[in-house]
Amino acid sequence: MGLKIAVDSIRVLLDASLDFKTLNTIQEIILETPQVSAINALTGRNSGKFKFIEVDLALKVRELEKAHVVANQIENRIKSKVPYVDHILIHYEPIKKETRIIALPVTEDRMHLSEHFGEAPYFLLLTLKRPEDTLLDESWLSNPFQKEEKGKGIKVSEWLVSQGLDLIIIPKNIEHKGPSYVFSDNGVEMRQTDARLIDEIKGELTHSTAAGTLGKEKSHG
Repeated sequence: MGLKIAVDSIRVLLDASLDFKTLNTIQEIILETPQVSAINALTGRNSGKFKFIEVDLALKVRELEKAHVVANQIENRIKSKVPYVDHILIHYEPIKKETRIIALPVTEDRMHLSEHFGEAPYFLLLTLKRPEDTLLDESWLSNPFQKEEKGKGIKVSEWLVSQGLDLIIIPKNIEHKGPSYVFSDNGVEMRQTDARLIDEIKGELTHSTAAGTLGKEKSHG
């Protein structure tokens, strides 16, 4: 017991660095976060049995407020999975994206916006160049969760987030539903529109997005 007390006292004085296994666990927790673009630096030290961690991150969000939310989520996950974490200091900076990705749920004929988000057979992904919203690319993705019996909306939204989504265009308000929380947590904007023709929506996105003619914007998070 006396030896253990002596060792802990020495560790406090020396501020021993965290072991590789602990640092690797923390790194994995951070990289599980979709909004993390890169870990610029990760350091940690022990003070007795307590751990102090410092992280420098690049985040795939545009506003500091959203970056702060993401940083808090990362801190809470680390503290829940790594014992004796006393303090976490997270430096973060939103990255400036030159493009943005927009998703539209589309009907079987690929001509109309689907009324049912989770059951949409296809999603059209548009890549637009900032700030003029020039269309760079478009791709059609089959909905892999269309036939799921339970939780398809949440599964679809998580899948879309993994595609690097920035904005989802929807025909109906999905506030206070599972997908809206997924999008909110990941900094994805939701925008509701009365338009139903895909070509019409594409035209408004690429020419009039800045003017807000597509409908009322639903921003969360």
